[in-house]
Amino acid sequence: YTISIYAKASGYNFLFINANTMFNAKATFNLSNGTVTDSTSTASITDAGNGWYRCTLTGTASNSGITVLYLQTNSTISSATDDTFSGNGTSGFYLWGAQLVEGSSAKTYFPTTDRLDIARVDYTNSSCPSILVEPQRTNLLTYSEQFDNAAWTKRSNVTIDSNSTTSPDGTTNADKIRITNNSDVDYGVLAIKTSGSYSLSVFAKKAEIGYLFIGKDNSYASDGVFFNLNNGTISQNTNNFVSSIEDYGNGWYRCTAYFPTISYCFISPSVNGTSFTFNNQQNNGLYIWGAQLEAGSYATSYVPTVASSVTRNADVISKTGISSLIGQTEGTIFYEGSKIGLDTSEFYISDGTYDNFFRLQYYLDSNVIFAVTNVGGATQGFLTTSAYNVSDNLKIAIKYKTNDFALWINGTEVSTDTSGITFASNNLNRINLGQPDNNPSGVFKGSIKAIAFWKTALTNTELATLTTI
Repeated sequence: YTISIYAKASGYNFLFINANTMFNAKATFNLSNGTVTDSTSTASITDAGNGWYRCTLTGTASNSGITVLYLQTNSTISSATDDTFSGNGTSGFYLWGAQLVEGSSAKTYFPTTDRLDIARVDYTNSSCPSILVEPQRTNLLTYSEQFDNAAWTKRSNVTIDSNSTTSPDGTTNADKIRITNNSDVDYGVLAIKTSGSYSLSVFAKKAEIGYLFIGKDNSYASDGVFFNLNNGTISQNTNNFVSSIEDYGNGWYRCTAYFPTISYCFISPSVNGTSFTFNNQQNNGLYIWGAQLEAGSYATSYVPTVASSVTRNADVISKTGISSLIGQTEGTIFYEGSKIGLDTSEFYISDGTYDNFFRLQYYLDSNVIFAVTNVGGATQGFLTTSAYNVSDNLKIAIKYKTNDFALWINGTEVSTDTSGITFASNNLNRINLGQPDNNPSGVFKGSIKAIAFWKTALTNTELATLTTI
């Protein structure tokens, strides 16, 4: 776990965080110069401006417990006998924004009141954030950021240099996998022993070597995907495995490969992006961080682990009692975002049954998008297109009115239906993302930038303006 809190000196300069009973960690922070002066575990302090610092402390929990924040006049970790001193009645420090999270680093701060179930917001590669809606997944790997740990099997020709550079989470905790000999041909790998159908992903950044290989099964790791860390492309895919490479900035890429059947798999450097010739590559390597192995045909957002696997629950977003906000006899529904993975993905606006609903659905087959209006158990407006890549960010609007249905995507009308009725008053009263209550199998999985309702059928000019990228 990692605890973090923003603090600012106001007479006293030293903040002592004691999480020893919770996760066996203590640290003292100097709020006058922004340094960690004493600690028993991983600790850091980050300047947040105007005298404020974010203080973080990480440790491994062995049992439940409490965390105590102490005012202190000295820079060392206090013992039970020197926690007490006489104050002057006015001095102290300011505190704000405490957060406790799973994992080995502090996450973006989210305020809470009396609830923990807040949406996960993704700022990756965009100034406009998205809400992530993902299925439940487990990162089956342990020590997902600590490749020097014995949980990772290394071949004799590679070594791991821990904490070698700044990782995508902004801290110096990324490792380097480095070749240790000058063999003409050798196979520098980290092995993951498992069996089944899995997606393996890892963040990678070039150092002296600019290619990463994710492979499967045989001892020479020749079957898999080569990733080009110089330009963010896939240089070779030996067996048409589903794979991707995603730019995370600062030279980092998240590389993913899905293997329908594996008995074990590998992560390895590659000098040329097509083979494992390491001639005269001694002490050369590349940076890696954040590995994840999960059961499923695509990778979901990264789940950090330490000594055990970690499961992230499915995202479920819903709201009921909103019939006054949704057009019934006519209206417009707008969605901006993208789907993730290969599964069918859909969201519902309904009355809680399978009789009256509006559904926007992404089909696996041929990137099909369709929108359907169902009234009294019968399909009324049916709109569909296969002209768009559903993995791209799309702006979609659906207009519905008696005998006047239209689907607009990225500024263009792509489908119409001139036959059908719409809803009676107050038929539509809820929205479900992640787990529709009228169709438990129809789970939405995607990255959502916006959803909006209009209680009127917008004009073509308005629809074109609304959906233009």
